[in-house]
Amino acid sequence: MRRDASLNEMFRMTSHSKLMSLYVLSLIIYLIIVNYNNNKNIDLVITKFSSTSSPDGNNNDIHITNPYQNWCPNAVCAITRPQCHPCKRRYLFVLPQKRSRWLQLQKLVNILPGVRIRGTFTDSEFLETMAKLFTDLTLLQHEDIGLDGVFGHHPYHENHLLCASQTFIEELDPPKSVKEYDTSNIVGIIVRPINEYTIKFLVNNFPCSKFIFNIRSKNEINNDNNNTDATINDSERVLDYHNKVLEQLGSNRVYLMEMKEWSEDAYGYWHFTKLAKWLGYKNCKYTKRIENSYDEVEKTVIDIGENCYLD
Repeated sequence: MRRDASLNEMFRMTSHSKLMSLYVLSLIIYLIIVNYNNNKNIDLVITKFSSTSSPDGNNNDIHITNPYQNWCPNAVCAITRPQCHPCKRRYLFVLPQKRSRWLQLQKLVNILPGVRIRGTFTDSEFLETMAKLFTDLTLLQHEDIGLDGVFGHHPYHENHLLCASQTFIEELDPPKSVKEYDTSNIVGIIVRPINEYTIKFLVNNFPCSKFIFNIRSKNEINNDNNNTDATINDSERVLDYHNKVLEQLGSNRVYLMEMKEWSEDAYGYWHFTKLAKWLGYKNCKYTKRIENSYDEVEKTVIDIGENCYLD
């Protein structure tokens, strides 16, 4: 009777939202497998055991050496299983306000060698939905702990989907060809819209990451006749998130740019030379800025120096 009841419960899950959840779960399982195959040959240097316990009560977390101390100092590179190396790649996230010329910013950052930042998503709710699925394990967990139940599975660790979420972001931002795949490259996305779920997801699931916030000054927003109340509220919210992330991660991982300074000043390109230095690049000097036109974003070629490299 119990088995029949469980089967009836399973077959009642016919709504569109439930089917989508099952689809996403299948995708997550696939990404975990892919992540395992990509990382099984990584040499993990064990430094100490964490005091954090896994769901079975054992201290299974292992802290490994951070391969990118210059990029993400003080990052906690804790793993719960051998196939998950949370600091194996560097990430860079750009979080702009509305109407802050983030397309030009994206283009100028992508000029740096080894950087690949993709644009935003056509579905404005996509990023928030993804963040919830990879962080809220209650959407995937079931009370049937163990493999005997219809929805049974072994216990999930608190950060069980951390590495799967990193693989997912990498798949959303692929190189031009398989030959160009390089784990030393820096990948990331333009984060729009910005909300609490997204911020928590990026901070917690990407320990070796940096954040660039791009804002507009209050005076500029107030003087812009094209602004709406939604734009003004968004600007205040993004600046508030910047302050909170800065307080948590520090100035070596959080950077603030003001659109008017780098986009309208005749020597605004200097701000990107400064940004490149903050990112850890050497001998990189911007000598030109991109104008407002979308065509120029695509066509402009900017030389930052042939000896520009990431330290």
